[in-house]
Amino acid sequence: MPSARRRIFSIGHSKAVTLPWGLQIGQELSIAAGNRLLIADTTGEVPEDKLLQFFLEQVEPAFQRWWESQKRAQPVTQGAQAGGSVTALEVKIEPGPYDAVCPACQYGFPWDYLGQGATGFCPRCGAHLWFKP
Repeated sequence: MPSARRRIFSIGHSKAVTLPWGLQIGQELSIAAGNRLLIADTTGEVPEDKLLQFFLEQVEPAFQRWWESQKRAQPVTQGAQAGGSVTALEVKIEPGPYDAVCPACQYGFPWDYLGQGATGFCPRCGAHLWFKP
């Protein structure tokens, strides 16, 4: 599995990146993206709405838990180095079409308080959130 750092370049009003040489790439690819991550099905076989559902339900929550553990393992956080602090925004979980709505960007998304815990991140803007049942 290749991993690489790539430079972003502009094409009109879009941003582009070259893919590693060793990947098998079809004529189209499906992409799902959040504030920090994107995943791509290079065959284009998975419909983009299904890929987005997988991304929001599986990838983004797992990434946020992993990244938080990585930041906790570091002796000094970037916010502390800059003299700033990270504050969690309070979110009240209510019944409705979405379990939670981010107070920073107003994005509605499902949240399982018991399964996912009391803190997390907005899948759209990445704001640190504190969930109140």
